[in-house]
Amino acid sequence: MLLRSVLLSFVFLLLSAHLWATRAVMFVSNDPSPKDKWHYTVLTEPLEYSKVEVVFPRQPFHLLLFIAEYATDNQHHALLTYDLEVIDPFGKTVFHKRELTALDARVKENNPIILSENIVQISLQESFPFGTYEIKLRLTDWIDNTYQDLKTYVQSSPYDYQPYFQSDSQLLSWQSQYYRNPRPELAIDGFLYMARSEMAQDVSVYRPMFHFYKEIFAYNPFLQKELARLYPELESGIRSRVLALLHFSGYDEAIFFQNLPDSELIAYRKLRAEELERPLTVAFTPVDLDIYWFTFLATGNFKSIQRIVATLDLAPVAAATHRSQRNRDEEDLQRALYEGVTELAWVTLITQADDHRLIRDYCRFMYRYTRQTDSQKAKMEELLGY
Repeated sequence: MLLRSVLLSFVFLLLSAHLWATRAVMFVSNDPSPKDKWHYTVLTEPLEYSKVEVVFPRQPFHLLLFIAEYATDNQHHALLTYDLEVIDPFGKTVFHKRELTALDARVKENNPIILSENIVQISLQESFPFGTYEIKLRLTDWIDNTYQDLKTYVQSSPYDYQPYFQSDSQLLSWQSQYYRNPRPELAIDGFLYMARSEMAQDVSVYRPMFHFYKEIFAYNPFLQKELARLYPELESGIRSRVLALLHFSGYDEAIFFQNLPDSELIAYRKLRAEELERPLTVAFTPVDLDIYWFTFLATGNFKSIQRIVATLDLAPVAAATHRSQRNRDEEDLQRALYEGVTELAWVTLITQADDHRLIRDYCRFMYRYTRQTDSQKAKMEELLGY
């Protein structure tokens, strides 16, 4: 897959400098959380989105539309919509939407650059031909009755699983950068490598990593089908892990599960009766905390960082535990565990924020616009240098 990052400073320059005499820029992205990056950040530096030029059948991608210099009425209200059409290599329209809202709101007088309210997600079906798809968009400004035509392209190619990972360090490096530069075509081999390694023998390592792959497979259905196709060729020692990943990521091909050998069918039925363990709104254990981190690395989403920040102060939880526990020793042990998780959340947040600017952007937004305890606020000030 060919993809690259797009700095929004470049997009802004194009819009403001009138290099194309346009008021909008559109590109194709497989960024898993484009809305979070736009809505939950307070920008001090340009945002970065992944741009993708080649996709696989059933791989989702977004059309990101950035708009500037739109008209407003005397109440500073802007109203823009767009029509969207995707045309296959033979000229057939395979996707068509009309009058999608790009902007319908009262805006500041200086008309800031905005990301379209509607972010369209598309996936090309398996029955569609391979080749170059043309994406045409007409943006209409209903205040001044003008329109602009935009066009871009994406290439559809067949997916062919190939082994890729050769070391733990290679795998961990790819995982740590995934949300920045998503390469879902490597996820099958990543999971198989991890499932065969010593990492899978330690539940405190395996469980958070499982959540990482669950997020990627749930978002990319083409991976589920390919992993199911490979399943009969896999060694018995990792089949239970593969079966769990398919089930909890939402793979729903009944015929696959019905054709399992009896012993594996029994295991699958047990899985169906279970729920995947996941932390609640805060982390109570180091494993819970790692699940948040791996979920963030897979998605770049705001919620994961929000929950890690919530874990910076478990005093309210500890107080509730104190009221409910009768045994003093149990109270002291639980309080010590909470303090340990809180400290771990703080240390990992500082460390990860040095490597991932998006974490600081999310924290800056939370500091300004969300309610926090005094302890959380003090730590945010230290993290952000306030």
